[in-house]
Amino acid sequence: MKITSLTTPFRHNGFLRFFWCLCFAFILILSGCGYQRATKFPSVIGDGTKTVRIKSVDNPTMNTTIGYLLRSQLREEISARHMAKWVDSGVSDYTLELKIKQFTDRGETFDDTFNTQLYNINLTLNLIVYDGVSNKKVWESGYISETDFSERLIDRDNSEELATLLMRRIVDQMKNNF
Repeated sequence: MKITSLTTPFRHNGFLRFFWCLCFAFILILSGCGYQRATKFPSVIGDGTKTVRIKSVDNPTMNTTIGYLLRSQLREEISARHMAKWVDSGVSDYTLELKIKQFTDRGETFDDTFNTQLYNINLTLNLIVYDGVSNKKVWESGYISETDFSERLIDRDNSEELATLLMRRIVDQMKNNF
């Protein structure tokens, strides 16, 4: 009479389960599953061959540097994603208009002697894309807001980080074609 271990069939089943999972994963890899990186999808302003320029930045706030900061952040974000080619002036396929609704920096947290310990920085803006030839509105982001906190009032690094986050969100929206 032969005595067999009770764990032998389980080890064999575990190996078969692992083998079939590995085969399934290999088939999924070969088929591609339809997954593609977002950079491969066309955006509102085309597939990277079109030209674009910034028509204007409407800045009703008292902060005069925020318009330049947003302009450069938008340009960097679109360039980094290879969405379009930039022209500074003249005719372009698309023109962009930034409308700043608000840029606020307020004291948020105070100590017992009413000295500000933490500032709340808020930026809300809208991006509109126009056809460069007909000047018709092609796309609008709607007002998007981003908020950050800082220990110093009007900290340039925090303003840049806030503008970068906001521009990334807007350019992400430009890539969503649904």
